[in-house]
Amino acid sequence: MTSSFETTNVVWRIDRSYAATAEKIANWLRQLMDLTQKSDKEVNKHFVTNLTMMLMGKFEKWYFTVSSLEYVASQSKFFPAYRELCDHLSAWIELEKYRRANQEITEMYCNHADFATLTPEAKEWVRNFYLRQSHHWKDNPEESVPSADMQSDRAARFKSLMRQYCVSAYEYLFSDEAKQEEDDGNPTDIWENFMRDLKYFPEGPIKNALRQLQKNRTSKKPKPLTLTKKHLS
Repeated sequence: MTSSFETTNVVWRIDRSYAATAEKIANWLRQLMDLTQKSDKEVNKHFVTNLTMMLMGKFEKWYFTVSSLEYVASQSKFFPAYRELCDHLSAWIELEKYRRANQEITEMYCNHADFATLTPEAKEWVRNFYLRQSHHWKDNPEESVPSADMQSDRAARFKSLMRQYCVSAYEYLFSDEAKQEEDDGNPTDIWENFMRDLKYFPEGPIKNALRQLQKNRTSKKPKPLTLTKKHLS
């Protein structure tokens, strides 16, 4: 069936050196036919040849695997039309990219003693941080790469949520910042919000004490805060 296949009829949209052979694609299609419903009258030499020709020029050889076959078959009760087949293969490769990125992240960043001591929840937070970072903080695979400002905002939001809901993961990833916040006694953003609202406090002993606390916090050698007659005056 494929021995007479003419690659000169292929419309190439990829580098030809990365293309799968006609035999490989045809075999992949036959397996998909076995896993889905298809009228016997529609399955013929021309059907397989034409579909193989179209796929050969559009998708690289690593698209036609057992994993992609299982994914496309799980999405299709009936053998998909060309457009549906392309959509399913495109969706599969995005999932595969995320899976491989997650695997690489685990191998690169997570195979050491400190990571092993984290809880499963904390490990998932760490993996997700590295995974989202590697994909430029996109909210989904279909989204285009966000602007630098948007990436920064999303990273900050994720970091804030991590600090709120999984302190151990936050301390693992940002140990220096976590230690500084611990020394200061309050997370920086909470402190800044609190001091921003200082102007709404009425004049009196409490506001005087808070002013002294703010002064101590910004000095090189913070002094312990105590209420004195000076504050109460």
